[in-house]
Amino acid sequence: MTDPRPAPLVPPEVDLRDFPRMGLDVARLRGSELVVDQPPEICWAALMLWCAAWHEVPAGSVPNNEKWLADKAGYVSRGKIDLSWGQVRDSILRGFVECSDGRLYHAVTCEIALDAWSSKLRQRWVSECARVRKHNQRHGTSVTTLDFDQWISAGMPVGGPLPVPQDTGTVSQGQSPSRHAAVPRETASKRREEKGILSISPTDVGESAPSSSTPESPPAQAPAASPPARKRAAAVPALPCPDDVAADVWVAWLDLRRKKRAPVSDVVLQQARKEAALAKLSLDAFLRIWCFRGSQGLHADWITPQDRQRFGSSAASDRVSAQLEVASLMVNSPQQAARKPAVPAQEVIDVTPRRIA
Repeated sequence: MTDPRPAPLVPPEVDLRDFPRMGLDVARLRGSELVVDQPPEICWAALMLWCAAWHEVPAGSVPNNEKWLADKAGYVSRGKIDLSWGQVRDSILRGFVECSDGRLYHAVTCEIALDAWSSKLRQRWVSECARVRKHNQRHGTSVTTLDFDQWISAGMPVGGPLPVPQDTGTVSQGQSPSRHAAVPRETASKRREEKGILSISPTDVGESAPSSSTPESPPAQAPAASPPARKRAAAVPALPCPDDVAADVWVAWLDLRRKKRAPVSDVVLQQARKEAALAKLSLDAFLRIWCFRGSQGLHADWITPQDRQRFGSSAASDRVSAQLEVASLMVNSPQQAARKPAVPAQEVIDVTPRRIA
């Protein structure tokens, strides 16, 4: 007795689980009997079943299981089928047909699934043809490819081995056959000899000599003479400390120039004297400010009033000291300054002693 149920609407190998999107015909969906005749909650439950069928294998089908269907449609609560499922089941399963394999297939979803499966297979065929074409370009072969229908009939082969021509050993023009001769493997002793390091063969220490098939290493060469070292330029003698600069200030300034990698010459010293004269400072005070700032150079207009107060000239300090001394004499006469201060009188408190019991 033949099975009255129809054959599956899609082949069993149709797998679209890697397709995250499912195409919908908007006009067809809006004009369908499901949308026109049924309330929104029934349409929503039917759409959820279509989405579940899209990622089933084969795509577009669902198992004929009441609890599974009710769960995907949203009619299962706390592990039990809702009582209203029996009333809405036929409306939600509108368009599904039970086929000979026992599964339910939705006709419209199966049409969309077959289109997507065809595009997936065509992409596989295009990738396979590109692989064969690159193989022919790389190895100079002429492997033919099948058209899409022949490739489908052949079982959709992908990634099969491709023939590689054997190396005939022919020599192209401009090359000598000796270049294709076997090249002995480089050994550690050979590398040492190339660097100019003498090596000792096994026969020198009483060991057995290597077989005659091993090519002899070339004789050691003397190490190449290293180029003579470049002579350093003669050091420039240090400048003597000027008479108007303190020794410690001069040493500090020379150390600063050395750290800055700046030259020390008569020209630099003369320029420093000019800048000091423009700033109306002595060379010693100018170099003190220079060392305090720690800069590579110093100009007269860079000096601030605070620098002048901190590192002023000795003449200015002597003048200020004289002014302070004159002001002190004006306040206190010399006789008062020489007079010894009187000893303060000590206050005596007379207390009558009393015995406390």
